[in-house]
Amino acid sequence: MSRLSSGTKIPNLVGHTLTGNEISLSEYKGNPLILSFYRYAGCQLCNLRIHDFIKRYENKYEPAGINAVAVFQSPIRKMEKYHTEHEAPFEFVSDPDCDWYQAFGLETSWAGMAKAATKPLALFRSVAKGYARIDPDGAMNRLPADFLINEKGEIDVAFYASDISEHVPFRTIQKWMDGM
Repeated sequence: MSRLSSGTKIPNLVGHTLTGNEISLSEYKGNPLILSFYRYAGCQLCNLRIHDFIKRYENKYEPAGINAVAVFQSPIRKMEKYHTEHEAPFEFVSDPDCDWYQAFGLETSWAGMAKAATKPLALFRSVAKGYARIDPDGAMNRLPADFLINEKGEIDVAFYASDISEHVPFRTIQKWMDGM
């Protein structure tokens, strides 16, 4: 499937969460949602972003009534190994068959993986936070993406990364919140 854009209704996907529950995107209709796609559970850059995102989520996004879901291409057993340390107040979805990734048009790119190597600050920060690990499952060169979805289940902002270290900037999320 191709990339999704602003104004597109999100597909109604069902998946399994780290907590063992089944989740459906239709459950979030009626509330704004930040849907973030990461690479794999052991990805040091992904774990750094989750760490930073959780702080902002608890302090800004959750109090504003915004939901969040994080999707990983890892199986639940691998996610349990890494993500229980985060204590996230939102669901992590396991998508090892990449059904959600395909439905949202996520891509892989070796050039995008190489480009991230030119941004050493994120790698240094991830090591400093204790995420210096490489334990891939699934595509190592998967490019992340984030979707800011309104209460009608339509995408307001579709952010597709150009390298493996990118996610929607926090200032873009804030601007989206300010416009609601």
